[in-house]
Amino acid sequence: MIAKLTREQEALIPVYLEKWRSIALSTEPIDRQKASEAVKAVYELIGEQEPLIVFFDSPYSAIIHKESLHIKQVGKKLKGAVIKKLWKPLEIQLGKQVDSQLKQWLHSQLLKSQMGSIQMSELREKLAIKLEKHNCIRPEIWSLNCCKAEFYINVLNCQSDRNKEWEVFQTLMKDCGWILPYRKLCIICDRPSKISLDERGHFHAEGEPAIEFVDRFNIYAYRGVRLPEKYSKLPPSHWQRQWIGEEDNPALRRVLAEGCGYKIINEFTPEQEALIQVYKEKWDALLLSTQRIDRQKAQDAIKSAYATIGKNEVEVLFFDSPYAAALEIKKQGEIKLGNPIRMELDSQLAGKLWRQVESQLELRLKNQLWERQRSMLAWRLEISLRREMSRQLQDNRWGKFPKAFIRKIGTSWAKEIEFYITAVGCQHNFEKEWELFQLLVKNAFWIFAYENVCFVCDRPTKINFDDRQRLHAEEEPAIEFADGYSLYAYRGVNLPRKYGYLHPKKWRSQWLLEETNAELRRVLIQAIGYERICQELQTTELDLFREYTLLKIDDADVEPIHLLKMTCPSTGQIHTLRVPPNLTSAREAIRWVNWGIDPEEFAMET
Repeated sequence: MIAKLTREQEALIPVYLEKWRSIALSTEPIDRQKASEAVKAVYELIGEQEPLIVFFDSPYSAIIHKESLHIKQVGKKLKGAVIKKLWKPLEIQLGKQVDSQLKQWLHSQLLKSQMGSIQMSELREKLAIKLEKHNCIRPEIWSLNCCKAEFYINVLNCQSDRNKEWEVFQTLMKDCGWILPYRKLCIICDRPSKISLDERGHFHAEGEPAIEFVDRFNIYAYRGVRLPEKYSKLPPSHWQRQWIGEEDNPALRRVLAEGCGYKIINEFTPEQEALIQVYKEKWDALLLSTQRIDRQKAQDAIKSAYATIGKNEVEVLFFDSPYAAALEIKKQGEIKLGNPIRMELDSQLAGKLWRQVESQLELRLKNQLWERQRSMLAWRLEISLRREMSRQLQDNRWGKFPKAFIRKIGTSWAKEIEFYITAVGCQHNFEKEWELFQLLVKNAFWIFAYENVCFVCDRPTKINFDDRQRLHAEEEPAIEFADGYSLYAYRGVNLPRKYGYLHPKKWRSQWLLEETNAELRRVLIQAIGYERICQELQTTELDLFREYTLLKIDDADVEPIHLLKMTCPSTGQIHTLRVPPNLTSAREAIRWVNWGIDPEEFAMET
């Protein structure tokens, strides 16, 4: 078993990588006679008759032709057979001679070679199909495996009795482009006539294709990212910055920002690091604010926001709670309200701006910022309210909220954008939109935006959370609005009023036998505690062992509750712990509690 490379062996890795990389990225036209012979040898080894061999100038034209054929004309797919009979036995045989950690390390080195698969995404888009169904063997991918196999055989001296299969397989990779093997037909694609790479080995060209075939099928790419046609033929000097805000693909936004001349930030300064928490606390405080909104400012901001998307006439209605707004929406109906325009407002006011500024940071930094700024407050508040409203309105659609809904999670967006602009210095050209977005977030709790009417909800008069940022209150609502609409919650779980208005110490174990909701039963058990449950509900004694008693309670949870009760010999204090219901003896339960240690053994150790 080979577990470590010598310095000489390690020095040969780049040599083999470069050899197979040059094969994978070759632009030399294939020798069609050699390619035919290679395919015939493969079919012979896997026990198939010689197929009809057809050549095409590009994978695109090949698959277009294949799509026009009936299954009877091509026969069974053979990629699986080729891999199973030619490659897999060799891979297994060689792999058994190399330590698993060394194999993983070698594989990671191969992945750095950038032999690439960018052609796949372009074809998938142009053909609107799943290429996988064509069982395509692609040398630019399989060259990685050939490189590994040759390194094992020539450098590590791994032994194999599959020399014939290895010779045929590597010949196939060297002499063909893409191969689509079927029982009756084998399609062979020629190589690209042009491949352009940047200094890091990524597909890259400016204003011209990075990959092009003889039949003019081509792929535009910038720094390894495929470019869509709308700006692919233009050099970066002609790219427009507003395109960044319109682009959904984050990888494309990143290369557009780089091409447009933005400085890409790859590290935060200590001062910027310190400001992350400052912006988080600022916007989280707004989220928890119970101050009444300024209705005039809110109305002005909404009308200005509507004007940015070409809607100059809108009626703005204010409500003391989301529930009151929802009742009015149900009453008026969508015919009178017009179409929901949430997506348009989101995109115009913040979406394009956010895309433009976040594109100027490396992905690692964006993830770091998100982890440190994220808050569960907004999400949990929204989930709790929409569930309760859905139940009260008896309309499941409100469980997800209508498309008109603009969430208070806007505070999360706002703190991220403000940090990008103010602390990091990201550039943008959405000054008016950014000002409007801040006004909306600061002067409204929730907004339901329709073409003709915009419903604005005021803030709660009370919000209570526990130390884990979950809605929580005892003997009072966790959230309450000026019109009296309220929601009771215990550690993030919505409660009916019959539980919520009482202190948990006054909750009764008997409720467990009546409650059908499993989540509420869990909350009741957690708050009441097993000691009280044992005292107040009928229990069955299953087993005794010294000062321990195994008890059973039926019908209090989704499955029987088995409790291990221990009476302290010195103080007489009782402790209980829930154990799995499959345990039927006290000694088994003690062993489970003590991580497999028998009570006799535990007593000796102590």
